[in-house]
Amino acid sequence: MAQGSTREDETQSLTASVTDYPMEHGRRYHRYHEGSYLYPNDEQELDRMDLQHHMLKIVNHGRLHFAPVQCAKRILDIGTGSGIWPIEIASEFPEAEIIGTDLSPVQPLEVPENVHFLVDDATEEDWLWDPNHFDLIHTGHLMGSLPSYKDLLKKIHKHLKPGGYVECHEFDSRLKCDDGTMPPEDPDKFSDYALQDLLDLQHRSGQVSDPPRQFRVAHRLARWMREIGFEDVQEHRSMVPVNPWSSDPHLKKIGAWSETNLLEACAGWSYKPLALLGWSKPEIEVFLVDVRKSIQNRNVHAYFEFYARFVQSQRRHASRVPGPLEARRRLAKRKNCGLAAVKSPMVTDPTLFGPEPEPEPEPEPEPEPSRHDVGDIDTGVLVDSADLSEPSSRPHSNETQILPSEHILRQRLDNCASVEAVTQLVREIELDLRQEPGYSRLIFDHFCSRVRLSESSISDLLLFLDDPMLNTPGARNFPIVAKYVIDTATGSEERAKLFGSILNAVRLGRIIPSELSEVIETLQMLPDVVAPEAGELKKVGELAETHYKMDSKRHCNSGNGVLDAYERICSALDTTATNGKYLSLDEGTVNTWLRILWQRNIRDEYRLVRRVLSGARHLHLVCCSWTPRFIMRWLGLPVEHRVEADSFFATDLLQALRMDTAAASIISVTEFLVLSRKQHLLQLWHDCLSSVTSVKNIPRSGVWVDIRSEIPATTSHSGMSVAHRFVLRLWVFRALNLSSAAGPVWKRKAYQTGSLTLRSSMPAIDKWGARLLSLYQISRNDYGKKDLITSLREDSRALGLPSNGFTIMALAFQNKNAPNKTTREALKMMEASEASFKDLFRDYETDHNVLLQFGPAFAKFVREIDIESPDFLERALNLCRTGKRSEVRLLLRILDWHVPLKIALSKSWEPVPDPSQLALVLYQPRDSRTHPDPHAALNLINTLAVVLSCSQYLTPRQSYRLIYWLYVYLMDHQAPVQPVIVRSMYHAGVVRARREGRGMYCPTQHKFIMSKVKEVESPEIVRALADPDFTWRT
Repeated sequence: MAQGSTREDETQSLTASVTDYPMEHGRRYHRYHEGSYLYPNDEQELDRMDLQHHMLKIVNHGRLHFAPVQCAKRILDIGTGSGIWPIEIASEFPEAEIIGTDLSPVQPLEVPENVHFLVDDATEEDWLWDPNHFDLIHTGHLMGSLPSYKDLLKKIHKHLKPGGYVECHEFDSRLKCDDGTMPPEDPDKFSDYALQDLLDLQHRSGQVSDPPRQFRVAHRLARWMREIGFEDVQEHRSMVPVNPWSSDPHLKKIGAWSETNLLEACAGWSYKPLALLGWSKPEIEVFLVDVRKSIQNRNVHAYFEFYARFVQSQRRHASRVPGPLEARRRLAKRKNCGLAAVKSPMVTDPTLFGPEPEPEPEPEPEPEPSRHDVGDIDTGVLVDSADLSEPSSRPHSNETQILPSEHILRQRLDNCASVEAVTQLVREIELDLRQEPGYSRLIFDHFCSRVRLSESSISDLLLFLDDPMLNTPGARNFPIVAKYVIDTATGSEERAKLFGSILNAVRLGRIIPSELSEVIETLQMLPDVVAPEAGELKKVGELAETHYKMDSKRHCNSGNGVLDAYERICSALDTTATNGKYLSLDEGTVNTWLRILWQRNIRDEYRLVRRVLSGARHLHLVCCSWTPRFIMRWLGLPVEHRVEADSFFATDLLQALRMDTAAASIISVTEFLVLSRKQHLLQLWHDCLSSVTSVKNIPRSGVWVDIRSEIPATTSHSGMSVAHRFVLRLWVFRALNLSSAAGPVWKRKAYQTGSLTLRSSMPAIDKWGARLLSLYQISRNDYGKKDLITSLREDSRALGLPSNGFTIMALAFQNKNAPNKTTREALKMMEASEASFKDLFRDYETDHNVLLQFGPAFAKFVREIDIESPDFLERALNLCRTGKRSEVRLLLRILDWHVPLKIALSKSWEPVPDPSQLALVLYQPRDSRTHPDPHAALNLINTLAVVLSCSQYLTPRQSYRLIYWLYVYLMDHQAPVQPVIVRSMYHAGVVRARREGRGMYCPTQHKFIMSKVKEVESPEIVRALADPDFTWRT
């Protein structure tokens, strides 16, 4: 190595000090610049590095690099590790000098002649080589090893020749998951997926190390390259599953390699980084048990993203004029510049761009046919693509990337008349169309031109479109095909075949989401129904075939070509769906599709909307945004139009969505209907909810109790309190509870009061409903002032909610027991009418258990009755005198619920001072007292007893029982029983019963009355009242 010989003072030989490796945690580590690299260098780690290298070759389809290096003379591999990359690339560049540097001399001794390994540290300021020395510099897997990756890129930029390439290979250390199977990260505790914690701990260890090391760098490399001065950064991203969870054979194979790689690496990746955070080795070993379990967990569909970025070093002159490649790229991007449509390489002006190597002589291009020459050509097959889009808007290859072999390909394509010839040409000039799809676009334009000029049949174009090696994703060929499909100038048979090629690509998963989005957007301008291609039904499967036949017949009759085309795309997606989910669609494609359907606003397309949303149910945000909008529009249709569109649109759609999406959509629709004052649609919405059969899953969502979450369809929650939002959710739960799947709450077992087994099997709708009720109680402003039922009724009336018996459900959740039939009927009556608790209290047929159920509400308004007022006393006496038994019982009900009266009666033992005593008595106005005057209260009871004993509208037995109730009432509240009560009992139970000859059934009642008479009357009176000649009726 020439430079090494001139700097012997700056190089270090492989002395015993370099190879005297330290051993820690049972693993071997490097000695040179000890501590700057935290991972092992023993044989176990070297074998793992070789395994990882072979895995990435599978990921990259056998490629060691992506940079289009032609004749490299000097190549550098920084952090070469086991040295396998320089050894394998030596056969590709046998004339190049290939150098690999590392902190440890662990590379093999038997290597190709042009490969050399050095012990060196790339972070040092001065390298062993002069600037502008290398044609290609490669780095790989240096995350967590460098204090500054950007500084390394600066040194690389300095030592690259003008026109040389740097290529960086790194994994993004943040795990990704597209289907929600990976548990979310929790910053406050360890994740349920331990591999996430390992990666996070490595990142933290890099922050606390001295100096700090950058761990997550892959996604920032492109920005750093541009900031340093590199131009035209190219990027290749690849998916590397954690384990073989994927159903795709290629990804499954990668996942098997990845699983082995991670299991081998996790120990070496953990010891030193976690030790920096204060972990002991036993703690690390215990933690690694969970890490290995997570790596082998096939239920979590996690993956890494592998980044391969390369860029060419282009030197700018002092005038800051861009290099020729950069200038060409910039000029091609100018939309009004004719250069955008130029198909041949641009001749470089040396006075503008600086000196450039002489181009090879170009053969003269064949003259294009003039308008006169092509005037007789049949244009019914394909129209010119220039008529479909402006030249500046067409995605030529030079708009997105530089195609080094574009000129050669264009020249030699003129001699290729068939797909086989083009395939052979691509192999000869070694083009990788998957990595450079611009070449595929050139080939597509070539076949379109031949068909347009009648030089080839459309079958050649179809063969190209069906060839996955030539028609590669990213070339944007299918959007142009869609433009031919909508153009009526294209023949009907050709349109059918071209549309069939699009459907075939959808079935095979060969059309990327961005291109499918463009296709869908283009097809909205389809003027008529495209006839199905022969044999199309055989490709869509039995279920999709039946669905397609039914829809096609309807669409053909209606002339809705757009709907027919969209239905056929859905049928194609059904054939590749996983559990009914269109995993090949991304958020942008679904948003575009649903936006088009929303703007079209055609009734016949509701079934298609439901089909698209059901297939995209794995895209939570998209479904949460569009589902409420379409449901609310469907609810607003007239009855006959709603039936014509889809009678069960809302119900079927909610049953097809995931539980979080369905819950968020239900909340959004309900709140929007209330906020927009569309209460007339609430009953229809309630009927839809009560028909949902997937009630077991929807209430399990945490969206119900997350009141902070914003609902996409409602832009503002102004005017709706937190308590009102919980009321709406309780109302929704009641609607869901009415479905046949859930059943009435009062027919359930006593889950909340039963054994542990019963509580564990409690339905989700009961569990989360009770949680909602408790949150509603907390959010109430009148908590403690009003009872639950009163608050619920007032809030529901304020919101205009239809009656559905949700207060019954709330009462069952509160009491942890089902209400009886009488209580349920009373609550239904109160919800369905304007009846209040006062009306319920006045109804003498109201069951006593119902009164006890709503005791606080009754006690509140009964307390407000002033029993000392002359008006009340007059009405009470008149009721006792002329009222029937049921009416009198209402008066007794008031007394029974009047708490201040009970307090006053308990104080009526205190005697009233005699005026002769001249005692001072504190006078309190009636309005300032908390309870009535005790003696006035006692006098009220005595007066009512006297009047009841003489009532002509009551039988002796009824009068006696009412007076006996007053007697027990006084005894229960520790009030004195005065003679007037006993005399009233004697008058009703003895005198009137004897006089009228009815009411006395046994001597026991007479004995009881006489015993009370003896307690309050003198012996003379007792003897006078006794009648030995009285005979009892039998």
